[in-house]
Amino acid sequence: MRSKTALGLLAAMAFLLIGTNVQCQRQMFKDMPPMPPLPEGFQPPNPDPPNPWRAAGMGDGKQGEKKNQLPKCFGVPAKASIGYSWMAGGQQFIIDAQLRQPEAPPQNVAGFLEEPAGKSSYRGGMIVYRKTNFHATVGIDAKGECGGTIEGWSVNWQGVVNGKMLAISLLNYYGGKAEAQSVVDGLIGKLIDVAQRVK
Repeated sequence: MRSKTALGLLAAMAFLLIGTNVQCQRQMFKDMPPMPPLPEGFQPPNPDPPNPWRAAGMGDGKQGEKKNQLPKCFGVPAKASIGYSWMAGGQQFIIDAQLRQPEAPPQNVAGFLEEPAGKSSYRGGMIVYRKTNFHATVGIDAKGECGGTIEGWSVNWQGVVNGKMLAISLLNYYGGKAEAQSVVDGLIGKLIDVAQRVK
């Protein structure tokens, strides 16, 4: 339905690492704790893609998907996706600069309206909300039961801990803003703990 997924967060890390020729560099970190497990209900992709940033000792990431439990007449968003990572070289001024920027304007993505829903400082970093309005994928029947829209929520958090850039990206989650927020909240502390233990 859309090319932007949580996997894009991890792909961006790979691009940065390749751009710095990490294949030819000595490992930056030797002691890298495992990433936190996926939130309840999320499953890793099959097959799980390679992890070049961990092999290079410069970062780590994890990703997964979860089937959304949608109401009658709705076929999208079929899945929520999540990606979270840490990468060497995080700088707080990057977060501060992003906070000063206006939110991205509404945009049409594959026929659905995605719009800004808030951006603020949060838990030592920055959190950004986006809301997509999905309309029914089945025509309205004689009783008018298939009209209206539902909301899919995307929540993105970034922070800097111990010189590392941390990122969590939850996309197209159906279940309400508060529930989507709780998924991200459940990972922030765990990801911070991992970043603090990397040596």
